[in-house]
Amino acid sequence: MGHTPAVVGDQLFSGSCNGMFHALDRLTGQVRWETDLRPKGDTSMYAFHGDPLITEKLVIVGANGFDAAAGGIYALDRLTGSILWTYPAGRGVDSAVVGLGRNAYAATHEGKLICLDVDSGHLRWSFPVDVAGGGPTVIDGRVIAGSLDGNVYALDGRTGKVVWRKALDAAITTSVTAHGSDLYLGTLTGWIYRLRAKDGAVVSSLQMDSVPCGMPLRVKESLLVFLADMQANYHSLVCLDLSLKLERWRQKAPRPSNWAQSRIPVWGDCVVVGTSAGEVIAFSLRDGSQSWQQALKGHVRSIGDSGDAIYVSTTEGIIYAFIPPRKEM
Repeated sequence: MGHTPAVVGDQLFSGSCNGMFHALDRLTGQVRWETDLRPKGDTSMYAFHGDPLITEKLVIVGANGFDAAAGGIYALDRLTGSILWTYPAGRGVDSAVVGLGRNAYAATHEGKLICLDVDSGHLRWSFPVDVAGGGPTVIDGRVIAGSLDGNVYALDGRTGKVVWRKALDAAITTSVTAHGSDLYLGTLTGWIYRLRAKDGAVVSSLQMDSVPCGMPLRVKESLLVFLADMQANYHSLVCLDLSLKLERWRQKAPRPSNWAQSRIPVWGDCVVVGTSAGEVIAFSLRDGSQSWQQALKGHVRSIGDSGDAIYVSTTEGIIYAFIPPRKEM
């Protein structure tokens, strides 16, 4: 999976698998700047899979390489692309970088959840945990991370101290989605859990017939989540009620393709997903019926939006921008 094309103001930010990170004019696609983030003289592959953290002045992004010490976290000047600081991170970071105040949080391939100072890249604290899914999330001054060891951890965002830990039935396989007082996540055995953010207590749960994956999305009174087989092929998109008592609808990927992104954007009253065959399809949030479809060239990597357009990146290195039909919720 690739990171979501990120739009802020009139710029669109996107990284590629050749070590280049780009800022484009979101209306025209013209390159504003591009920066090669590979260490000097390094010809190994570099990739950007996790969403960047974008502040008023910075783009902070994690990169992962194929060598043992080829990855890191980079802070780029939003206007020029100049590298302002770097933090070496072993084999790197392939999940989202998230922020809270002047802190940035990321999960490394070395099994650490780290907190960096946004302005300097200085390490504030590190916690040993193999973070699952798309990386950590933040809520109420805490950093929440689901782990491959089957635990969900809530850490104090300032100190890194454990506030609470909740053991579940198996390895966490999704990101943790926070909304209001609730957390939603899935496990390897097919369970989707709703936890109380205050203390990690299980509020409700529902077992699915496949493994929940990606980044669950809460929209109005629904929870959207991808299901995958044991080979991590995303074959179904399901819509659940927030109490986890009811599956409202399900859409399977058109065979022989799979759903191809981990983050689910919403456009009007529709949820938008892409396939490994280059199809972009919108389904009604209300009942899952198909609303519209757009055929593109290549394998969809990720889909983002700016409120007035949709942006699709593909494994062929092309970013598409288009304005589909809209129906308001």
